[in-house]
Amino acid sequence: MEAIINDEYLSSFREGKLREKYIRSEPFEHAVLPNFFKQSFLDEVKKFTVNIPLEESPSIGAAGRSDMGWGAYSDPQTVRAIFDASFRKVMSSLLGREVCMSARSIPQYFRYRPNSPGMIVHNDDNEENGRQIVSLLQLSDGYAPGLGGELLFHEGPHKNHAVAATVEPLSNTFIVFLVSNASWHSVADMNGDWTRELVSFDWYFKCANQ
Repeated sequence: MEAIINDEYLSSFREGKLREKYIRSEPFEHAVLPNFFKQSFLDEVKKFTVNIPLEESPSIGAAGRSDMGWGAYSDPQTVRAIFDASFRKVMSSLLGREVCMSARSIPQYFRYRPNSPGMIVHNDDNEENGRQIVSLLQLSDGYAPGLGGELLFHEGPHKNHAVAATVEPLSNTFIVFLVSNASWHSVADMNGDWTRELVSFDWYFKCANQ
């Protein structure tokens, strides 16, 4: 844990203040943690993504309009560091409940190509893997305001899915949110010659194998 997380967050964890400092409850429970990982760890994550075989985004569902490729992120060193007991304690402290991973917790790498359309508003609540917690590590370089690709958090349908929060796709921003029928989110359309990249790690509150 000490080898991969930046000192600001380690200090908050040791003081028992991660949840108090970083969790937001509106429009649904989430945390946005800029500059979360140490640069050496981030570099290792990025280095592995170069050679990941990518499948094209499906033509249906939330990503149906996106020009995006995705593939399994299987670097054993990174996966071991994220899912080991010490990092799970950090996630549990942040979320106020014990978290776990399972055999279904296969990290995924996503690459949106330049000028890709984004993702429509959705809430992930009906996915077959039953994930309860999403964590996203942003890897994008080259972002600037006006280039799109932001992660948007929305109010529910009773408020016409109004945008309640905007998260810029800055490299080394770690985003965590709970999956529910209220976790409405989308990705803004991209503009310009840059690539939006991220790795997604899924978590659960109860695992059959633990």
